[in-house]
Amino acid sequence: MKTFAEQKAFFDATWPALQAAARQGGAEAFLALIDRREDDLEKRVLHLFARQGLVLSEWDGKSLDLAAGVARGSIDRLVDEARGAGAEGDGETVRRRTELANAISYNLAADLADCWPGERPALTEALFEEGLRAAEDCVRWRAELGKGPGDNSMAWWAKGMHLLSLGRKQDAVHGFRQSLALAQEVAETDEDFGVVLGRGYAGLARWIAGEDAGREEYREALAVFGSQLADADTKDDARFGIDQLETVKLRYGPTEVSQTP
Repeated sequence: MKTFAEQKAFFDATWPALQAAARQGGAEAFLALIDRREDDLEKRVLHLFARQGLVLSEWDGKSLDLAAGVARGSIDRLVDEARGAGAEGDGETVRRRTELANAISYNLAADLADCWPGERPALTEALFEEGLRAAEDCVRWRAELGKGPGDNSMAWWAKGMHLLSLGRKQDAVHGFRQSLALAQEVAETDEDFGVVLGRGYAGLARWIAGEDAGREEYREALAVFGSQLADADTKDDARFGIDQLETVKLRYGPTEVSQTP
């Protein structure tokens, strides 16, 4: 199974059995079914693709608590494998297992982030804490793996979002400012998507934390996205950015008339 298509086909064939295990015994049964496989590559593929079934498909047992439990179990297993490989001096296996844990952890942090528009299952403080833990793992692992500023910016964004959801306003401001600074390192202009979105999040967090200057920073980001709606090359990203920022503003921000362009 060297290609994405081959790995996805393998997961799709295994998903019905995993789904049945989840219905019967939750995350522990789901993970136990993976553990019983003898092929280590198959195990890793199932850990990575579990989100495809648990989060991205529609089924009657769908639950963020279940998805978070499976992801945490997968991450813990990969970390244990990396630790064992490190004890044996196998640096390449340490890197590969950390890379996979990092990918699963970021997806978990993003899935639990309270910034996505539309109806979704209720998010609890426990899930925000799990999301924060996942984001903090990403911040640490991406630094250890030598990832570039773009990847590190995304990890800091996830951390900032969960801090905001947990009411840790000043910490959230710091997280979003870190994310913005990293996005600016790779941007070609101040109107690149990552920079505009980062400015919007940072401004909104500052505003929520009581800094009046944050209101203008937030509104300026919305205005830039608004101007990009007329361009076929930027309109989709711009709409995506506006929807995120307005969703977070609605759920966590000060009450006022919406400033959406």
